[in-house]
Amino acid sequence: MPAIEKTNATMERIKIQSINETVESDAADHIQALSPPDYLFLLVTSECNLHCKHCHMWMNQDSPNGLTLPEKLDVVRQFQRLNPSGGVVLCGGELMLKEEEFFSLTALCRELGLNTAAFTNGSLVEESHYHRLLLEGPDQLFFSLDSHLPVVHDYIRGTEGSCEHILKVLTDLSSLKKKAYPDSKVRIYTNCTLFERNLYGIHEFIEHVKGLGIDGVRFECLHETVDKRSKEGEDPFLRRGFFSDQNAAAMMFDEIIARYRKDDFVVVPEGDWLWMRFYVANHGTTNTYPVCAAFEKIIFIEQSGELLLCPYMHTLKQVGYLGNCRTTGLTDFWFSASAENARKYMRSCNKECGMISGFRNSELVAPLVLTK
Repeated sequence: MPAIEKTNATMERIKIQSINETVESDAADHIQALSPPDYLFLLVTSECNLHCKHCHMWMNQDSPNGLTLPEKLDVVRQFQRLNPSGGVVLCGGELMLKEEEFFSLTALCRELGLNTAAFTNGSLVEESHYHRLLLEGPDQLFFSLDSHLPVVHDYIRGTEGSCEHILKVLTDLSSLKKKAYPDSKVRIYTNCTLFERNLYGIHEFIEHVKGLGIDGVRFECLHETVDKRSKEGEDPFLRRGFFSDQNAAAMMFDEIIARYRKDDFVVVPEGDWLWMRFYVANHGTTNTYPVCAAFEKIIFIEQSGELLLCPYMHTLKQVGYLGNCRTTGLTDFWFSASAENARKYMRSCNKECGMISGFRNSELVAPLVLTK
Protein backbone atom coordinates (compact mmCIF):
# COMPACT_ATOMS: atom_id res chain seq x y z
CA MET A 1 0.00 0.00 0.00
CA PRO A 2 2.71 2.55 0.84
CA ALA A 3 4.42 1.71 -2.46
CA ILE A 4 1.21 2.42 -4.40
CA GLU A 5 0.75 5.75 -2.57
CA LYS A 6 4.31 6.70 -3.44
CA THR A 7 3.74 5.79 -7.09
CA ASN A 8 0.54 7.84 -7.24
CA ALA A 9 2.30 10.83 -5.68
CA THR A 10 5.14 10.49 -8.15
CA MET A 11 2.72 10.32 -11.08
CA GLU A 12 0.90 13.40 -9.77
CA ARG A 13 4.18 15.33 -9.61
CA ILE A 14 5.00 14.25 -13.17
CA LYS A 15 1.52 15.36 -14.28
CA ILE A 16 1.88 18.77 -12.61
CA GLN A 17 5.37 19.20 -14.03
CA SER A 18 4.06 18.38 -17.51
CA ILE A 19 1.24 20.91 -17.16
CA ASN A 20 3.64 23.60 -15.94
CA GLU A 21 6.01 22.91 -18.81
CA THR A 22 3.12 23.17 -21.27
CA VAL A 23 1.98 26.49 -19.75
CA GLU A 24 5.54 27.81 -19.78
CA SER A 25 5.95 26.67 -23.37
CA ASP A 26 2.69 28.37 -24.40
CA ALA A 27 3.77 31.54 -22.59
CA ALA A 28 7.16 31.44 -24.27
CA ASP A 29 5.49 31.05 -27.68
CA HIS A 30 3.17 33.98 -26.95
CA ILE A 31 6.05 36.16 -25.74
CA GLN A 32 7.99 35.35 -28.88
CA ALA A 33 5.01 36.42 -31.02
CA LEU A 34 4.25 39.50 -28.91
CA SER A 35 4.56 42.85 -30.68
CA PRO A 36 6.26 45.80 -28.97
CA PRO A 37 3.94 48.13 -27.03
CA ASP A 38 2.20 50.84 -29.05
CA TYR A 39 2.36 53.45 -26.29
CA LEU A 40 4.34 54.45 -23.25
CA PHE A 41 2.22 56.20 -20.61
CA LEU A 42 4.45 58.24 -18.32
CA LEU A 43 2.97 59.72 -15.15
CA VAL A 44 5.04 62.89 -14.95
CA THR A 45 3.47 63.87 -11.62
CA SER A 46 0.75 62.46 -9.40
CA GLU A 47 -0.12 65.91 -8.01
CA CYS A 48 -2.84 68.26 -9.25
CA ASN A 49 -3.91 71.82 -8.46
CA LEU A 50 -7.65 71.53 -9.18
CA HIS A 51 -10.19 69.77 -6.97
CA CYS A 52 -12.06 67.63 -9.49
CA LYS A 53 -14.98 65.65 -8.15
CA HIS A 54 -14.28 62.63 -10.35
CA CYS A 55 -10.57 62.44 -9.49
CA HIS A 56 -8.78 62.57 -6.15
CA MET A 57 -5.25 63.13 -7.43
CA TRP A 58 -5.37 66.60 -5.87
CA MET A 59 -4.92 64.79 -2.55
CA ASN A 60 -1.62 63.28 -3.71
CA GLN A 61 1.91 64.31 -2.96
CA ASP A 62 4.68 63.07 -5.23
CA SER A 63 7.04 60.64 -3.60
CA PRO A 64 10.37 62.27 -2.73
CA ASN A 65 11.91 59.13 -4.22
CA GLY A 66 10.04 59.53 -7.49
CA LEU A 67 11.73 59.31 -10.86
CA THR A 68 14.11 62.15 -11.64
CA LEU A 69 14.04 63.94 -14.98
CA PRO A 70 17.13 62.04 -16.25
CA GLU A 71 15.40 58.77 -15.34
CA LYS A 72 12.23 59.81 -17.17
CA LEU A 73 14.24 60.79 -20.23
CA ASP A 74 16.00 57.43 -20.08
CA VAL A 75 12.76 55.41 -20.17
CA VAL A 76 11.63 57.43 -23.19
CA ARG A 77 14.88 56.49 -24.95
CA GLN A 78 14.34 52.86 -23.95
CA PHE A 79 10.83 52.95 -25.36
CA GLN A 80 12.08 54.42 -28.65
CA ARG A 81 14.50 51.50 -29.00
CA LEU A 82 11.66 49.10 -28.23
CA ASN A 83 9.26 50.70 -30.74
CA PRO A 84 10.70 53.51 -32.91
CA SER A 85 7.24 54.24 -34.35
CA GLY A 86 5.42 54.21 -31.01
CA GLY A 87 3.74 57.00 -29.09
CA VAL A 88 4.35 58.59 -25.71
CA VAL A 89 1.48 59.85 -23.55
CA LEU A 90 2.47 62.35 -20.85
CA CYS A 91 -0.07 62.43 -18.07
CA GLY A 92 -0.69 63.42 -14.47
CA GLY A 93 -1.81 64.91 -12.17
CA GLU A 94 -1.26 68.28 -13.77
CA LEU A 95 1.69 68.35 -16.15
CA MET A 96 2.31 72.07 -15.90
CA LEU A 97 3.23 71.65 -12.24
CA LYS A 98 6.38 70.13 -13.75
CA GLU A 99 6.72 72.65 -16.57
CA GLU A 100 10.42 72.20 -17.34
CA GLU A 101 10.17 68.42 -17.15
CA PHE A 102 7.21 68.54 -19.50
CA PHE A 103 9.06 70.54 -22.15
CA SER A 104 12.23 68.46 -21.74
CA LEU A 105 10.21 65.31 -22.40
CA THR A 106 8.39 66.73 -25.43
CA ALA A 107 11.71 67.97 -26.84
CA LEU A 108 13.26 64.51 -26.53
CA CYS A 109 10.22 62.86 -28.12
CA ARG A 110 10.50 65.26 -31.07
CA GLU A 111 14.21 64.47 -31.38
CA LEU A 112 13.52 60.72 -31.35
CA GLY A 113 10.60 60.92 -33.77
CA LEU A 114 8.04 59.67 -31.25
CA ASN A 115 4.47 60.89 -31.53
CA THR A 116 3.49 62.56 -28.28
CA ALA A 117 0.18 63.33 -26.58
CA ALA A 118 -0.28 65.28 -23.35
CA PHE A 119 -3.25 66.01 -21.09
CA THR A 120 -3.60 69.21 -19.05
CA ASN A 121 -6.39 70.94 -17.16
CA GLY A 122 -5.09 74.21 -18.64
CA SER A 123 -5.34 76.17 -15.41
CA LEU A 124 -1.60 76.89 -15.24
CA VAL A 125 -1.21 77.75 -18.92
CA GLU A 126 -0.59 81.47 -19.35
CA GLU A 127 0.11 83.71 -22.34
CA SER A 128 3.84 83.36 -21.63
CA HIS A 129 3.56 79.64 -22.48
CA TYR A 130 1.82 79.98 -25.84
CA HIS A 131 4.83 80.31 -28.13
CA ARG A 132 6.71 77.52 -26.38
CA LEU A 133 3.73 75.17 -26.52
CA LEU A 134 3.38 75.68 -30.26
CA LEU A 135 7.11 75.34 -30.93
CA GLU A 136 8.13 72.67 -28.42
CA GLY A 137 4.90 71.06 -27.27
CA PRO A 138 3.46 67.61 -27.99
CA ASP A 139 1.88 66.55 -31.27
CA GLN A 140 -1.51 66.37 -29.56
CA LEU A 141 -2.35 68.65 -26.67
CA PHE A 142 -5.59 67.87 -24.83
CA PHE A 143 -7.21 70.44 -22.54
CA SER A 144 -9.82 69.22 -20.06
CA LEU A 145 -13.07 71.05 -20.81
CA ASP A 146 -16.31 69.49 -19.63
CA SER A 147 -18.65 72.26 -20.75
CA HIS A 148 -18.64 75.74 -22.26
CA LEU A 149 -20.90 76.67 -19.33
CA PRO A 150 -19.02 77.67 -16.15
CA VAL A 151 -21.83 76.34 -13.96
CA VAL A 152 -21.07 72.84 -15.27
CA HIS A 153 -17.31 72.87 -15.88
CA ASP A 154 -16.40 74.69 -12.67
CA TYR A 155 -18.68 72.35 -10.74
CA ILE A 156 -17.02 69.10 -11.79
CA ARG A 157 -13.52 70.63 -11.70
CA GLY A 158 -14.11 72.05 -8.23
CA THR A 159 -12.53 75.41 -9.10
CA GLU A 160 -14.39 78.65 -9.80
CA GLY A 161 -13.17 80.52 -12.86
CA SER A 162 -11.51 77.51 -14.49
CA CYS A 163 -13.96 77.44 -17.41
CA GLU A 164 -13.46 81.11 -18.29
CA HIS A 165 -9.68 80.70 -18.12
CA ILE A 166 -9.47 77.64 -20.33
CA LEU A 167 -11.83 79.07 -22.95
CA LYS A 168 -9.56 82.12 -23.21
CA VAL A 169 -6.45 79.93 -23.45
CA LEU A 170 -7.98 77.85 -26.23
CA THR A 171 -9.12 80.90 -28.18
CA ASP A 172 -5.79 82.71 -27.84
CA LEU A 173 -3.65 79.65 -28.52
CA SER A 174 -5.53 78.64 -31.66
CA SER A 175 -5.46 82.23 -32.92
CA LEU A 176 -1.70 82.50 -32.39
CA LYS A 177 -1.16 79.18 -34.12
CA LYS A 178 -3.01 80.33 -37.23
CA LYS A 179 -1.26 83.71 -37.36
CA ALA A 180 2.31 82.96 -36.29
CA TYR A 181 2.79 79.19 -36.55
CA PRO A 182 0.60 77.82 -39.36
CA ASP A 183 3.06 74.94 -39.82
CA SER A 184 3.13 73.98 -36.15
CA LYS A 185 2.73 70.23 -35.70
CA VAL A 186 0.87 70.77 -32.42
CA ARG A 187 -2.81 69.93 -32.67
CA ILE A 188 -5.11 71.32 -29.98
CA TYR A 189 -8.07 69.38 -28.62
CA THR A 190 -10.48 69.42 -25.72
CA ASN A 191 -11.13 66.33 -23.62
CA CYS A 192 -14.57 66.14 -22.04
CA THR A 193 -15.84 63.76 -19.36
CA LEU A 194 -19.50 63.02 -20.03
CA PHE A 195 -21.80 62.77 -17.01
CA GLU A 196 -25.38 63.57 -15.99
CA ARG A 197 -25.04 67.36 -16.20
CA ASN A 198 -23.43 67.70 -19.63
CA LEU A 199 -24.48 64.77 -21.85
CA TYR A 200 -27.75 66.29 -23.02
CA GLY A 201 -26.07 69.57 -23.97
CA ILE A 202 -23.36 67.92 -26.04
CA HIS A 203 -24.52 69.38 -29.38
CA GLU A 204 -24.31 72.96 -28.11
CA PHE A 205 -20.94 72.19 -26.54
CA ILE A 206 -19.46 70.84 -29.77
CA GLU A 207 -20.69 73.82 -31.78
CA HIS A 208 -19.26 76.24 -29.22
CA VAL A 209 -15.87 74.54 -29.22
CA LYS A 210 -15.78 74.53 -33.02
CA GLY A 211 -15.99 78.30 -32.82
CA LEU A 212 -12.77 78.45 -30.78
CA GLY A 213 -10.72 77.46 -33.82
CA ILE A 214 -9.10 74.37 -32.29
CA ASP A 215 -8.58 71.03 -34.02
CA GLY A 216 -11.17 68.82 -32.37
CA VAL A 217 -12.99 67.42 -29.35
CA ARG A 218 -12.57 64.12 -27.55
CA PHE A 219 -14.98 62.49 -25.11
CA GLU A 220 -14.88 59.88 -22.38
CA CYS A 221 -17.44 58.65 -19.86
CA LEU A 222 -17.57 59.19 -16.14
CA HIS A 223 -16.20 56.09 -14.43
CA GLU A 224 -14.76 55.07 -11.09
CA THR A 225 -13.14 58.03 -9.34
CA VAL A 226 -9.42 58.16 -10.08
CA ASP A 227 -7.24 57.55 -7.00
CA LYS A 228 -10.45 57.25 -5.00
CA ARG A 229 -10.09 58.17 -1.32
CA SER A 230 -13.62 57.35 -0.19
CA LYS A 231 -14.46 54.28 1.88
CA GLU A 232 -13.93 50.85 0.38
CA GLY A 233 -16.78 50.00 -1.97
CA GLU A 234 -18.11 53.57 -2.05
CA ASP A 235 -17.83 56.15 -4.82
CA PRO A 236 -20.08 59.09 -3.91
CA PHE A 237 -19.54 61.21 -7.02
CA LEU A 238 -19.92 58.30 -9.42
CA ARG A 239 -23.22 57.54 -7.72
CA ARG A 240 -24.40 61.18 -7.93
CA GLY A 241 -22.92 62.08 -11.29
CA PHE A 242 -23.77 59.00 -13.33
CA PHE A 243 -26.74 59.04 -15.67
CA SER A 244 -29.96 58.74 -13.67
CA ASP A 245 -31.85 57.27 -16.64
CA GLN A 246 -29.37 54.90 -18.22
CA ASN A 247 -31.59 53.90 -21.14
CA ALA A 248 -32.30 57.55 -21.98
CA ALA A 249 -28.56 58.23 -21.88
CA ALA A 250 -27.92 55.25 -24.16
CA MET A 251 -30.46 56.63 -26.62
CA MET A 252 -28.60 59.94 -26.50
CA PHE A 253 -25.49 58.07 -27.57
CA ASP A 254 -27.44 56.71 -30.55
CA GLU A 255 -28.20 60.30 -31.51
CA ILE A 256 -24.55 61.31 -31.07
CA ILE A 257 -23.34 58.43 -33.26
CA ALA A 258 -25.80 59.25 -36.04
CA ARG A 259 -24.90 62.94 -35.99
CA TYR A 260 -21.11 62.86 -35.61
CA ARG A 261 -19.92 59.56 -37.10
CA LYS A 262 -18.56 61.43 -40.15
CA ASP A 263 -17.57 64.64 -38.39
CA ASP A 264 -13.76 64.77 -38.29
CA PHE A 265 -13.88 67.43 -35.57
CA VAL A 266 -15.16 64.81 -33.11
CA VAL A 267 -12.11 62.59 -32.64
CA VAL A 268 -13.95 59.58 -31.23
CA PRO A 269 -14.15 56.45 -33.41
CA GLU A 270 -17.62 55.01 -33.84
CA GLY A 271 -16.53 51.83 -32.06
CA ASP A 272 -15.66 53.88 -28.97
CA TRP A 273 -19.08 55.53 -28.99
CA LEU A 274 -20.75 52.11 -29.24
CA TRP A 275 -18.83 50.76 -26.27
CA MET A 276 -19.56 53.91 -24.24
CA ARG A 277 -23.23 53.41 -25.06
CA PHE A 278 -23.11 49.81 -23.90
CA TYR A 279 -21.19 50.77 -20.75
CA VAL A 280 -23.73 53.47 -19.86
CA ALA A 281 -26.73 51.19 -20.37
CA ASN A 282 -25.22 48.34 -18.36
CA HIS A 283 -23.28 50.16 -15.65
CA GLY A 284 -23.77 48.53 -12.28
CA THR A 285 -24.73 45.11 -13.64
CA THR A 286 -22.60 41.99 -13.67
CA ASN A 287 -22.94 41.66 -17.43
CA THR A 288 -19.52 43.02 -18.32
CA TYR A 289 -17.14 41.74 -20.95
CA PRO A 290 -13.36 41.19 -20.80
CA VAL A 291 -12.76 43.41 -23.82
CA CYS A 292 -9.68 45.37 -22.77
CA ALA A 293 -6.35 44.61 -24.44
CA ALA A 294 -4.24 47.36 -22.85
CA PHE A 295 -1.89 44.72 -21.47
CA GLU A 296 -0.74 43.93 -25.02
CA LYS A 297 -0.53 47.55 -26.15
CA ILE A 298 0.87 49.82 -23.43
CA ILE A 299 3.42 50.23 -20.69
CA PHE A 300 2.34 52.51 -17.84
CA ILE A 301 4.98 53.96 -15.52
CA GLU A 302 4.00 55.46 -12.17
CA GLN A 303 5.70 58.57 -10.78
CA SER A 304 7.68 56.24 -8.52
CA GLY A 305 8.85 54.14 -11.47
CA GLU A 306 6.53 51.17 -10.88
CA LEU A 307 5.77 49.25 -14.07
CA LEU A 308 2.23 48.33 -15.11
CA LEU A 309 0.42 47.00 -18.16
CA CYS A 310 -2.59 49.23 -17.49
CA PRO A 311 -3.23 52.09 -15.03
CA TYR A 312 -5.48 49.91 -12.84
CA MET A 313 -3.49 46.68 -12.96
CA HIS A 314 -2.29 47.04 -9.38
CA THR A 315 -5.90 46.69 -8.21
CA LEU A 316 -5.99 43.09 -9.45
CA LYS A 317 -4.99 40.90 -6.53
CA GLN A 318 -3.47 38.24 -8.77
CA VAL A 319 -1.21 40.77 -10.49
CA GLY A 320 -0.17 43.92 -8.61
CA TYR A 321 2.97 45.81 -9.58
CA LEU A 322 5.49 43.99 -11.76
CA GLY A 323 8.72 45.80 -10.99
CA ASN A 324 10.36 49.19 -11.26
CA CYS A 325 12.02 50.80 -14.26
CA ARG A 326 15.02 51.62 -12.09
CA THR A 327 15.90 47.95 -11.88
CA THR A 328 14.21 46.48 -14.95
CA GLY A 329 14.63 47.73 -18.51
CA LEU A 330 11.47 48.22 -20.56
CA THR A 331 12.36 45.54 -23.10
CA ASP A 332 13.13 42.98 -20.39
CA PHE A 333 9.91 43.90 -18.62
CA TRP A 334 7.70 43.71 -21.70
CA PHE A 335 8.91 40.27 -22.74
CA SER A 336 9.29 38.86 -19.22
CA ALA A 337 7.57 35.77 -17.87
CA SER A 338 6.06 37.84 -15.04
CA ALA A 339 4.45 40.24 -17.54
CA GLU A 340 3.09 37.32 -19.54
CA ASN A 341 1.72 35.75 -16.37
CA ALA A 342 -0.03 39.07 -15.62
CA ARG A 343 -1.48 39.09 -19.14
CA LYS A 344 -2.92 35.63 -18.49
CA TYR A 345 -5.03 37.03 -15.64
CA MET A 346 -5.81 40.29 -17.40
CA ARG A 347 -7.29 38.51 -20.42
CA SER A 348 -10.22 37.59 -18.18
CA CYS A 349 -10.45 41.00 -16.46
CA ASN A 350 -13.99 42.34 -16.80
CA LYS A 351 -13.65 45.67 -15.01
CA GLU A 352 -15.95 48.26 -16.58
CA CYS A 353 -13.03 50.52 -17.48
CA GLY A 354 -12.15 48.03 -20.22
CA MET A 355 -15.27 48.97 -22.18
CA ILE A 356 -14.36 52.65 -22.33
CA SER A 357 -10.64 52.17 -22.78
CA GLY A 358 -9.09 53.10 -26.10
CA PHE A 359 -7.17 49.83 -25.98
CA ARG A 360 -9.87 47.22 -26.46
CA ASN A 361 -9.54 43.99 -28.37
CA SER A 362 -10.10 45.22 -31.92
CA GLU A 363 -11.82 41.97 -32.89
CA LEU A 364 -14.70 42.61 -30.47
CA VAL A 365 -17.69 44.75 -31.36
CA ALA A 366 -19.96 46.35 -28.77
CA PRO A 367 -23.27 44.48 -28.42
CA LEU A 368 -26.11 46.50 -29.91
CA VAL A 369 -28.81 45.02 -27.67
CA LEU A 370 -29.13 46.72 -24.31
CA THR A 371 -29.39 44.28 -21.44
CA LYS A 372 -31.27 46.48 -18.97
